[in-house]
Amino acid sequence: MKRYLGIKETRAGNYQVNFRLSKSGKRFWETVEANSMQEAYNKRAELITQRQKDLQTPEAEKLRLTAGFSEVWEGIGGGILGERKPRKTYLHYQKVFWRMFDDFRNLKYPYVQNPS
Repeated sequence: MKRYLGIKETRAGNYQVNFRLSKSGKRFWETVEANSMQEAYNKRAELITQRQKDLQTPEAEKLRLTAGFSEVWEGIGGGILGERKPRKTYLHYQKVFWRMFDDFRNLKYPYVQNPS
């Protein structure tokens, strides 16, 4: 009989499946009804894909991560102005930001349109 990892028969027709979504992540235990270990193994694979879809980043987070350099600077600049830093400090940070990211991007990766 073939051994299926992460599957244990608890009662006839009921199998307990366990899995982790990442190497150091939380272990999930689920009880599924199946006719065989093979079917329980397939249901385990479906559960893993379902949990991975549920854990994906929300839409607002995706927009933040794929924002262009100007949108990123607006967020950073707003934080600097919110801290009531002097205008000289704000302009210094702005100069450093654009020198680090805009010039680097234009020189090394001219085909890249945004940080993502």
